[in-house]
Amino acid sequence: LASSDWRERAALGAVTVIVLGILLAGYLVVRHHVAEQVRAEEGLRELNAHLEERVRERTADLEAANRELERDIAKRERLATTLRDSELRLRATLDSMLEGCQIVGFDWRYLYVNDAAAEQGRQPKQALIGRTMMEVYPGIENSEMFGTLRRCMEQRNHRRMENEFAFPDGSRGWFQLSVEPAPEGVFILSMDITERKRAEAAQREINADLERRV
Repeated sequence: LASSDWRERAALGAVTVIVLGILLAGYLVVRHHVAEQVRAEEGLRELNAHLEERVRERTADLEAANRELERDIAKRERLATTLRDSELRLRATLDSMLEGCQIVGFDWRYLYVNDAAAEQGRQPKQALIGRTMMEVYPGIENSEMFGTLRRCMEQRNHRRMENEFAFPDGSRGWFQLSVEPAPEGVFILSMDITERKRAEAAQREINADLERRV
């Protein structure tokens, strides 16, 4: 019996050792997994914190860029308003001038004509705007004046001249022209000097008659 008891105790001890070994191994495995999980969670928290910081920095950059864009848009709007107001003031000034003012495009279309220019050309403004000079005054492309306009258009320099213009009805008129290059084409400032030319011609006839009498 003593031998049997000893064997039973020995077997029980061996089983106990085995069970404890299994429990210890399981504990170590669980502890290892727990440690790995903790490290993974810490790494994830660090990654999330880094991403959140990047998002905050990116958001701050975008907000700064948006503010800069808004300032730029506001500046452009103020500039556009200023330019529009300046253009309106200039247009009002040109409209009220006694001299004729015209803007002719690179395609020879009338882009702007004030009342004085329309009166000098003996055409209503609606018959000029949007049409070419050749459509309104057939044959004008063969005139000295058109050559002057072409040189100003191509060479982009200032021109002055006195021009005798033949109207479609056969009548003629004299005009003093100042031609300037413009972003759209050319700007023409014209003054009707027909009466002055007639007076000069009459004075020349009087002088010639006096010379003949003498």
